[in-house]
Amino acid sequence: MPIVYGLAVLALLGLSHYYALLLLARVLGIDEAGERSDGTRRLVLLTFLGLAATHMAQIAALALAFLLGEEFLWSHEVIAAQADGWWDYHYLAFMTFTTLGYGPQVIEGPIRIVVGASALGGFMLITWSATFLYDVSRKVTDFGLESDDDAEEDRNREPRARARQA
Repeated sequence: MPIVYGLAVLALLGLSHYYALLLLARVLGIDEAGERSDGTRRLVLLTFLGLAATHMAQIAALALAFLLGEEFLWSHEVIAAQADGWWDYHYLAFMTFTTLGYGPQVIEGPIRIVVGASALGGFMLITWSATFLYDVSRKVTDFGLESDDDAEEDRNREPRARARQA
């Protein structure tokens, strides 16, 4: 049962993150090609803030999953003895999601599988967000760090664009 619950939590985190990224791209005006028409650099900050809000919501959902798992599946035998309320579950969710792994709670019993799966999911989602943020910043900023491959690709693209205009 803990493996199924852990996988369900992991799947819900992944799905929520996927749709959050799609929504964030739509709200910020990023088209299908991954580019924004005005090339604004504010987009990087807005993306960062949107991703931070997404992760905060996911951590709250994870805390709720821990609370519900204890309430209905493991009858307060694991964390509740050490948790005084919602904020202790929330703290555990933060430590798990960020894979920091430091906290006063000692996880025992079947919920260890759920906590482990949640740590894996959190790590994957943070990495996914970092990749998304990097991609957005690469598209809207030009720091003169263009690689030789990128420069050659741009040179090859220019004649094709001129040919289409003619």
